[in-house]
Amino acid sequence: MRKKKLCMTALGLTVLVMSACGQKESGADGSASDGAESGGGTVSEQHAEEADARREPPDIVFYPLSGEGDSLTVQACGYDWSWPEGADQMGAAIADSAHPLSEGAPWDTLTLFENGDGFSDYSLTIEVNPDELGINMWNLEEIGNSGAPGIQTGVFQREEIAAADFSIPLQAGKIYEIYVKWEKDNVGENGGFGIAYYVFKTSCPVSEETDADGLTRKVSEEQEVSEAVFGGA
Repeated sequence: MRKKKLCMTALGLTVLVMSACGQKESGADGSASDGAESGGGTVSEQHAEEADARREPPDIVFYPLSGEGDSLTVQACGYDWSWPEGADQMGAAIADSAHPLSEGAPWDTLTLFENGDGFSDYSLTIEVNPDELGINMWNLEEIGNSGAPGIQTGVFQREEIAAADFSIPLQAGKIYEIYVKWEKDNVGENGGFGIAYYVFKTSCPVSEETDADGLTRKVSEEQEVSEAVFGGA
């Protein structure tokens, strides 16, 4: 179950250890003068009022470029997030969640339109443009093995992510973890800063197969993997 802590901190305090989706990452230098800067200066009262303060990271949305297949909205499963609370206060939230390969984790599933081992291109939309986005991937067969190394399929910077034609390739039968970073320097524009993790599964459309008795049943690639790993009837 996800654990979530909310706190109010004096302007300038930063959290040094960030924990999300079973992973930890070191934070910023934590100096007392740079807790909420925008363009090199302290966030003024006017900027704090103008900023649309966000108390959680935004969702991300996937759309198939082909126009066929499902779309999916994914919420952050773990994050370290801060936002301005007036001119001299910062709010902070830390949420922790299970490792991406945890058995029984309630990750959302995106069903890709095409079967096979090829990749399908999906646009990725985030309401607040981040400064960095990275993608890690595992095979469904690795569910339950939290020590399995992920494959990093891409790291993108702010200019690439903000482009109108930004998209990422997705493959069926995978677990994906996407980390997204927002820098403190853009807090006045973004309404918050920090790092968030988004996890989801991909599967093929349901297909039909005939067993030895001539009976037809509908299966998905995820079902086939589950039966192979955990056993099935």
